[in-house]
Order: sequence, then structure tokens, then C-alpha cells
Amino acid sequence: MNRFGRTCWWFIGCVSMTLLCPLSSRAQPESKNFSLIQIRRGENTWIGRYDGDGNFIPDPQYRANYGRYGGGGGLAYVSFGTVINSTSRRYEYRSGYLISGAIIKSGIFVPDIGSKILEYKKDYDLKSPDRMIWNKHETVAAFWTVERKKQFPQGLPNDPEPAVAGTPSEWVFTPFSKSHPKKPPKHARAIGDVVEFGYLSDEGEFIPDPDLPLVSRTGILGPISSDAWAVPRYYTLPRLDKDQKVRSLPTYEYRSGRLIRGDLHENGNFVPELGSTVIDFKDFDPDKEPRRWIYNLPGELKRKSP
Repeated sequence: MNRFGRTCWWFIGCVSMTLLCPLSSRAQPESKNFSLIQIRRGENTWIGRYDGDGNFIPDPQYRANYGRYGGGGGLAYVSFGTVINSTSRRYEYRSGYLISGAIIKSGIFVPDIGSKILEYKKDYDLKSPDRMIWNKHETVAAFWTVERKKQFPQGLPNDPEPAVAGTPSEWVFTPFSKSHPKKPPKHARAIGDVVEFGYLSDEGEFIPDPDLPLVSRTGILGPISSDAWAVPRYYTLPRLDKDQKVRSLPTYEYRSGRLIRGDLHENGNFVPELGSTVIDFKDFDPDKEPRRWIYNLPGELKRKSP
């Protein structure tokens, strides 16, 4: 059986007793940015749009790698975001806030350890930006002034690689890539009404399975769980009590060995905490914050044996 066949049988099995509604382009969340964007996710590129919170939402009309190897059908899109071949200083936009960091050669955004979460409207000058925001396309034109184009005719110089992060000293962290080298645990990324199926990379990034469709969350009838044993695990959906007034939970977001403090909302959107500091994973102490876990930890964290 080929790869596509195996994937289909897994998909059918894991959503048994579940109704899936393929998502049409009209069912996507509205966004103020209507330009099609191409970004890299794992080994593949995807075309879609950013929603109002800065989350990438793939367009179900276009398959993975559409136009990457030719055959794009004359589609007009911007090859912007993570499709670069150098390390470049950027910001990331998240729900009105900014995270300082860099896009590295692999196409992943790596936050700066020790940086503070900024407020977009207050701390970013769109008329004279110090750097681009990788998931806000309108900042590109603002950044590339006539003076900058003359100063960097071949593009921006390659920036230094980000520092390597560590792991907590009293704990053992085993990435899924080591504990499940042949078959990583299945994860589902639910953002608003959009659901994708795939897995988490070692960096904590969601990598969609190109053989599985984008579906509507409202079309899923059956158990939707974020528990570690669930298949697939809906990792972006917090477990909330029915009578809980605040529809979010305090969490950390894992990004390439960095942790960002914030809240995970019931629509699957993570909102950073304004003014908080991005910390190294090695400085994380589960005992000090037992109620604030890492919602997208790409592995298992266990206490070292005495």
C-alpha cells in the first residue's frame, strides 16, 4: 500500500463515528489581509491567508507546493513569510502583540530569549519600521524605503543564527522524533472553524499532512480532546469547565526551545502576555507553575530518577 493509502486509512480510522465537512474557501475566517501568501511548513509550501490574529489559514483550493515546481496556473500570490534562504531579523504578530526574533534558513521563526512581548499599535512605527513583521505583509513595503533599497540592493545581509536553547536540569525531555521516529503522534490544529491534521515538529511547529483535507470544526461530530492519549490530539483547544467564565487557560507556547507566556483561548488562538519575557526552555520549572503547562510541547518531559 502506498503512502497515500496508508494515510487515508489512518484518517478514516481516527475519525470513526465522526462527520467531516470539507472546508470551502468561503468558510474561512475573515481577514483584513486579502493577499494570498505562500509560506513553508516542514518540507512543503502552502498558500493561504493570515487571519486577524496573525494565524496562517491555508486556502483549501490549493494543494501543498502549488506553483512551487511549476504548474501554478497563473495564480498571483506573494512568496513571503517563511520562504527565505537566510537568517533575517523579524517580528511575529500575534493578536495585537509582537514577538521579537528571526526567521532562520529552515523557514522557522525563532523568538529572542530575554525579549519582551510588545504592543503592536504602541511599539511599532509603520511609518518608519526597524524591521519587517513576517506575518504582516503590509510592513514589507513600509520597511523597504527608497533609502533601504539603495543601501541593500542585494537584499538584507545574513544575520547571526539564534542562540541554542537548553532543557530543564532536573528533567528529561524526549522529542517525539526520538520516541516515535517512524510514526509521530497525530495532532489536529484547530483555529476558529478551521481544522488541519498533521504532527508537531521538534521546534513545536505544526506540520500538516499534505494528503489530508482541511475541514470545518463545525462539521466534526464526536469527541474532540486535547489529552495526550487522544488520536488525533486537538492540541490547540484547552480543556475548559462548562461554568468557566473566562474561556481560556494560562499556558506557554514552545518555539524552538523558547517559551512564550500567554493564554490559549477556546477558539484555538494563543495570545501572548504583554510585557512578559521569552524564556529559555531550560529555565522552565513545572513545580513552580503546575497550572501553566506547555500546550504544544513536541515531546515528553519527565522528572529525572533520583
